[in-house]
Amino acid sequence: MLLLIAHQVREEYYRLEKRFNIQFNGNCLYALSHYLIHRSRQPQSTINNEKARQLEDFLVQKFPLLYRFCEAILGALTLKLDIEPQRIDLLLLVLWFHKNGAISQQQVTRAIILAHGYATASSIANVANRLLKSQLFESFDMPLDVTPEAIANQVMAYIESHALASGLIILVDMGSLNAIHRHFNRRLSTPMAIINNVSTGMAMYVGERILQGVMLEDIVREIGDDLAVEHQLYYPQTDKPRAILTTCATGLGAAANLSALLKASIPEALGIDIVACDVETLADPARREPMLSRYEVLAIVGTLDPHLADLPWISLDSLISGEGSRPLMRIFGELATAEQVSEINNLILKNFSLRRVIESVTILDTAKVINQVEQFLLRYEHLAGRDVPNDRKVALYVHISCLIERLIRHASPAQYTGGSVRIASWLRYARPLVS
Repeated sequence: MLLLIAHQVREEYYRLEKRFNIQFNGNCLYALSHYLIHRSRQPQSTINNEKARQLEDFLVQKFPLLYRFCEAILGALTLKLDIEPQRIDLLLLVLWFHKNGAISQQQVTRAIILAHGYATASSIANVANRLLKSQLFESFDMPLDVTPEAIANQVMAYIESHALASGLIILVDMGSLNAIHRHFNRRLSTPMAIINNVSTGMAMYVGERILQGVMLEDIVREIGDDLAVEHQLYYPQTDKPRAILTTCATGLGAAANLSALLKASIPEALGIDIVACDVETLADPARREPMLSRYEVLAIVGTLDPHLADLPWISLDSLISGEGSRPLMRIFGELATAEQVSEINNLILKNFSLRRVIESVTILDTAKVINQVEQFLLRYEHLAGRDVPNDRKVALYVHISCLIERLIRHASPAQYTGGSVRIASWLRYARPLVS
């Protein structure tokens, strides 16, 4: 009996794992199998309905993706094993998986193949998936007399049932399928590219780049240069995913670490993405346009102001000092409840202390680094005969910490254009040290 249930649990897990981008320890699957066996022998739960409802509301807000996954796997097992789970089973399953380290895997661009014929699309997808050693492509085999509306409905059903944060690439076999986006009966909430003249070679080309983490826009641009295809790229006009951008003058790595700190401060239920960008991307209109088309950008947080007139700028030093939380609260005030705003404020104050920020951007001993930079700043102020403003001190703490780490690791920073402008702006502060 246990082997049968474990087999069904494992089968449903592997089926849903790719759809929800969630990964578990394998032992969790056996624990769930044991639970289902013993649960059937237990009496009905006596938990208070109101308490169960409150717990359910909390879990839906706190772990929305994990909740939907547990709901789907229990629903599938209900049909396969002829069991009748209660609401408390779903709640316990969410808590159990969370406690045992459910991991949301990195969102990647999804890809589907649409082709006319009995098994054309599935054959191409099968070969590409086997060669790539990854179940990357989904396939839709279309009858010759199928209407564009019917195809569009299938694609929309796929979009609604899969996490598509990084976009969707649709490979089609005929030009007529290029127009299916006109028949979508709901608005897009993620970027989507439709590429014509699908083949096994094209599927391999696209699949390799998806697995390498190449952005959807770059795949579309490169495929037009490397393969003779027609392509179109569509962005959501409304209902774009909301995002806050993080940036840092020291490079994309530090911006990604700041992104992680900010992500830990914002409840997942708000559905706000935190996206790291390098300074040069934000400074170049052509390079930042895809980012602004993909997201509804709420604000930019970082150490170097890109001076974008339409987007609020919040400096890292103001977050550390507490002043930057006010503009963030104005943004969240329109999107969250009063309780959520209060929670965000407390988490920002906790996560964006100077010590915590330096810990996140370096692997060095934080106390020693802060002490060394403090001694340097005191010596600078003494030699220069001037006080460094607090906001600039905070920025120096962060940047010098990154510099020390790069020197120790012999890791050169990414090369950026326009560096001479930034150097010139700092020379007037450095001259007293060398004069």
